[in-house]
Amino acid sequence: MSHQGTPYTVEVEVPSTTFQDKGVSTPSFADVCAGGHVHALGALSSDDIVTATEVVVVPPRPRQVSGIVASVNGTGTTGTCGTAGEAGDFVLTASHATYVVDVSVPSTAFKEHGVSAPSFADVCVGAKTSVTRMISSDDVVTAADVVVIPPRPRVSGR
Repeated sequence: MSHQGTPYTVEVEVPSTTFQDKGVSTPSFADVCAGGHVHALGALSSDDIVTATEVVVVPPRPRQVSGIVASVNGTGTTGTCGTAGEAGDFVLTASHATYVVDVSVPSTAFKEHGVSAPSFADVCVGAKTSVTRMISSDDVVTAADVVVIPPRPRVSGR
């Protein structure tokens, strides 16, 4: 942990150090991960060691990425879609990166304008899609919300 460029070592003492992590029923030291953001409260020694009485894990902020669905459950054939009510994954090609998006049931919410009950079945190869996600270190995305963006109607005439 560092504050204004100073690295600190945080000592955790079990069972006296308490942990907080929003949405986790029994948070523990196992919820503290490399690259994660935490607040540590406790006594600071002269050699930059914090003896933590409390550690608050700060969840990452959801971010949104949009792109084209390149494959669904490993199949890249145009028109291949997910299955309603089933977990799976799809590859999303965004402007600067490619992500594998994990779809979990029932925690991933689906949205599509004009569709009353959108689901993973509406995520198809070639569709434009927007994902609100949490990214892991290996570009695997855990999707919170998937928005299928319908194509614009083509207007033709003279």
